[in-house]
Amino acid sequence: MAVAFDAAVESERTGTTDPHTWTHTPVGVPRAVLVSAVHGVSTTDHVVGVTYGGVAMARVIRRTDTATELGAAEWWFLGASIPTGAQTVSADLASGTTDDIHFTSISYTASRDCEVVDSDGIAENAANPSVTLQYAGRTCAAVAALYGGGASPAAFTPNANCQTVADFDLGAFYSEVIRQTTPGSADFAIGGTAAVDDVAYVALALSETLGPIAGTSDGVATASGTMRAKGALVGSSAGSGAAAATLSGVGALAGAAAGAATATGTLTEGGPPSGAITGSSAGTATATGTLAGRGLLAASVAGVATAAATLAGDGALSGSAAGVATATGTLTPPPPTYTVTPVRRRPVRRYN
Repeated sequence: MAVAFDAAVESERTGTTDPHTWTHTPVGVPRAVLVSAVHGVSTTDHVVGVTYGGVAMARVIRRTDTATELGAAEWWFLGASIPTGAQTVSADLASGTTDDIHFTSISYTASRDCEVVDSDGIAENAANPSVTLQYAGRTCAAVAALYGGGASPAAFTPNANCQTVADFDLGAFYSEVIRQTTPGSADFAIGGTAAVDDVAYVALALSETLGPIAGTSDGVATASGTMRAKGALVGSSAGSGAAAATLSGVGALAGAAAGAATATGTLTEGGPPSGAITGSSAGTATATGTLAGRGLLAASVAGVATAAATLAGDGALSGSAAGVATATGTLTPPPPTYTVTPVRRRPVRRYN
């Protein structure tokens, strides 16, 4: 599910109230909320903070027109921890200014939190105000707010795939808020046609956050990765080993399919392994091995001797099937052997 337009509410401040508040009522569950503020008469930075349901929003971009007909336009954004249902939008002002301000709140739905991908703007006189926002291949939606020096909103016509969300006649100038009609992944030029006049124009593109890992459909890495010692699988599906994969000791399986080692491995000599078994099928040794002196089985089935098999002496088993002891056999030392060497005696001579 990509970002999708949900609802918009406009509110005009024509008095001197501070803060200025109104109620935004979303249709669905909002995952992004934007607030534009457009005013004429001066370039004074009137809006010092905006909250949605008590949650502070962040100002993304502001532009001003500083010659002839002065004015300003800006966007505020919230993409996480958004309360559901109808909420109060509150714009805190620097003073009880008499400048009329046109506010518009817009909500978007999405499958997860959202963020601003790009923003751009125009200051001072211009014709056909428009900016191209960079989407970097992500599915985005664009919005824009315009302070225009024309006589009324009728002086501006949105471009293709753009539509008016709200507008307001500020007297000798106007406010226009537009949005991209259909979100997309190609860089997008949001704007419209208008004669050369005073302009303060701001636009931004929003999208769902990328998640823990960029470039994957579900925010997790694909299968067939490796494991880091004492950690989870790196590059494995869902970041964990396969169901049947287990680890022993302090090491981890590395370079194994589905979190298990490959075939034809051995066990170390002298006791149980201090790490995991490497190079074995499913983390165990294969058949057809021999016994290492005073140690454990090397390359035996499952790395253990067969039932009731015991060892005596220091040597390896010989002549047993698959290099393992038989069901009830034991090894005994061979009986001692003796060698008899004849002794030749010299004759004894007697003298009388």
